[in-house]
Amino acid sequence: MTLRDASNATLADFVVGKPVEAKPGYRYIRLPGERRTYSVKTDADVSARFQDWIETDLLKLSAADIRKISIHRYSINETFGLVENRETIVLTRGNGKWVPEGGGKPRKGKMDELVNALDVLRIVDVQAKPLGLSQDLKTPEGIRLSPESMMSLRQKGFFVTPRGQLLSNEGEVTVEAANGLLYSLRFGEVASGGATSSGVPPEGQTDSKASGKEVAPMKGEGERRYLFITVSYSEDRAQKYSATQQPSSRGPALERELRNRFADWYYIISGADFQKLRPSKQALIM
Repeated sequence: MTLRDASNATLADFVVGKPVEAKPGYRYIRLPGERRTYSVKTDADVSARFQDWIETDLLKLSAADIRKISIHRYSINETFGLVENRETIVLTRGNGKWVPEGGGKPRKGKMDELVNALDVLRIVDVQAKPLGLSQDLKTPEGIRLSPESMMSLRQKGFFVTPRGQLLSNEGEVTVEAANGLLYSLRFGEVASGGATSSGVPPEGQTDSKASGKEVAPMKGEGERRYLFITVSYSEDRAQKYSATQQPSSRGPALERELRNRFADWYYIISGADFQKLRPSKQALIM
């Protein structure tokens, strides 16, 4: 819990824990970065449920604004450093209909699943990126390949090629929106662990495996996956999709807002949503 004044200066900062057993009205509280815990009488009713804190409109993207979806299915052979099992599906939207590149017709049920999964991207957990990696991703220059950043990315299933391209264990999906934004969603390793009950890793810890604690997936989730999200803006893209209208001026500001948001976290999605976001060509196109 952080309290700030009108100038955004921090007045107080506490980590609020569970209620103290057998002491009604008391909670465990500590200061960030400190291990000592206090028992404090407080009326604060702070939820420790992850669902109560995560941004529900993570991408700030509505289904009606999606204009193009490119699904790049591939896998990384880490032993030989090869990209294998490549398959690409490109779909564009025109006159309210989705048209696959190369012909065919999308199956309505699968297409609706894909678009709805993007519209309401459901995050089941998060893990903090290392500070250096997070700061790099907030700058236009992008990732500087420090040993810590490289190790963190590889542990989560993400790899940077010698040419600077970021690849992921289970491919990626790019989405172009009417406001000129391009979203890249990269799918990494299976996330067997999770965050703490508050949805945020313990102080100084970026991976639940390091603590020896693992949180089992919720019923129906399947194998959870790490998700690495980036976003960029193009004025040409905004103009292209605006047709004869003036492009929205909101694009650049929204790009900066989302870039800063996505830079801090590895997101974790359910196995069910992972499958909806990267359907095979056989399943999607008829």
